[in-house]
Amino acid sequence: MDRAPLLRSRRSLVRFRAGALTISGVPAGNRFPGVESRDKSRPSGNRDSSTAEPDLSSGSERANVTRQTEQSSRQRRNGQQSKHEQLAAILQLEPVQDIVQRIKDDYITGRKGYDPQVKLACLLVMHLQNIPCVTRLVHYLRSQREMREACGITSVHNVPSEDAIYRFRNRLMQFGYASDLASSLVDAARAADPDMGTDVAVDSTDVDAWCNKRRKKDRLRDPDAAWGKRLGSTGEHDESYLGYKLHMMVCADTELPMAWTVTPANVSDSAQAVPVFEAAATQHKWFGPQHGMMDKGYDSGEIHKALEVDFHCHPVIPLRDMRKTKSGLLDGH
Repeated sequence: MDRAPLLRSRRSLVRFRAGALTISGVPAGNRFPGVESRDKSRPSGNRDSSTAEPDLSSGSERANVTRQTEQSSRQRRNGQQSKHEQLAAILQLEPVQDIVQRIKDDYITGRKGYDPQVKLACLLVMHLQNIPCVTRLVHYLRSQREMREACGITSVHNVPSEDAIYRFRNRLMQFGYASDLASSLVDAARAADPDMGTDVAVDSTDVDAWCNKRRKKDRLRDPDAAWGKRLGSTGEHDESYLGYKLHMMVCADTELPMAWTVTPANVSDSAQAVPVFEAAATQHKWFGPQHGMMDKGYDSGEIHKALEVDFHCHPVIPLRDMRKTKSGLLDGH
């Protein structure tokens, strides 16, 4: 009896099972435990992985679940809150409840859809777990029962879709809910700690524009972005990037953000120092720092004068050496 066809069929079956585990399991190098990863090079057939519970037949999946369970147990032993406990505590804060109620009151007639608190909880999970995009967020919620229940989602089939989360996030920014929520949380932190905001620090960071950087009909794909300079990955030379700058003020003690502005990447840091202070004074009635700390890029007479006269704040800024000539030598030497 020729056993070659039988061996070939067995090898095909092994390859098929290995492919199924690759599709339903989690690769060892995945940065986000529990997020399902689909191998696009293999056909998935009629299997609907978007609504299925995680397949624990994979060794890597079992290892991820075991690791998360041990981490939660270790946090409980050390008196620390787990991620889903932190989420539940955030959702119970009065400023969060007020914003959720405002969104419900401003709701336009039509199909109700998902509860605003559920969608807000999903966005909070995205930041708590450092998930980079909404697509991975949806997969994560479908595979993590405890975090899903902390969001108020009763079933894997009730996880909001990607489009629903995108629309809700745009609504938060478009109607000012996000900025109002941030201001309310800062005010609540200030009420708990009266010393908050005594010392503040201001700096900027670069934000890439996620678009095609090539020109089309003499226009950039993102018309609001601009080309700017930032320190390269090697730390030795500057590199160009297309995007924006986030100018932010934080409390030097708690490191909580207090105010910020967003500009195209070609706007200098020093030009936004005073606007950031003005934004903080507008959003928080109690704002009155004693010291404002910045790097030497903010060393200018206008900033020193504005902080001391308008905000009664002592600037803590390293002075730039303005005596250097073009040859690099000091005047008079």
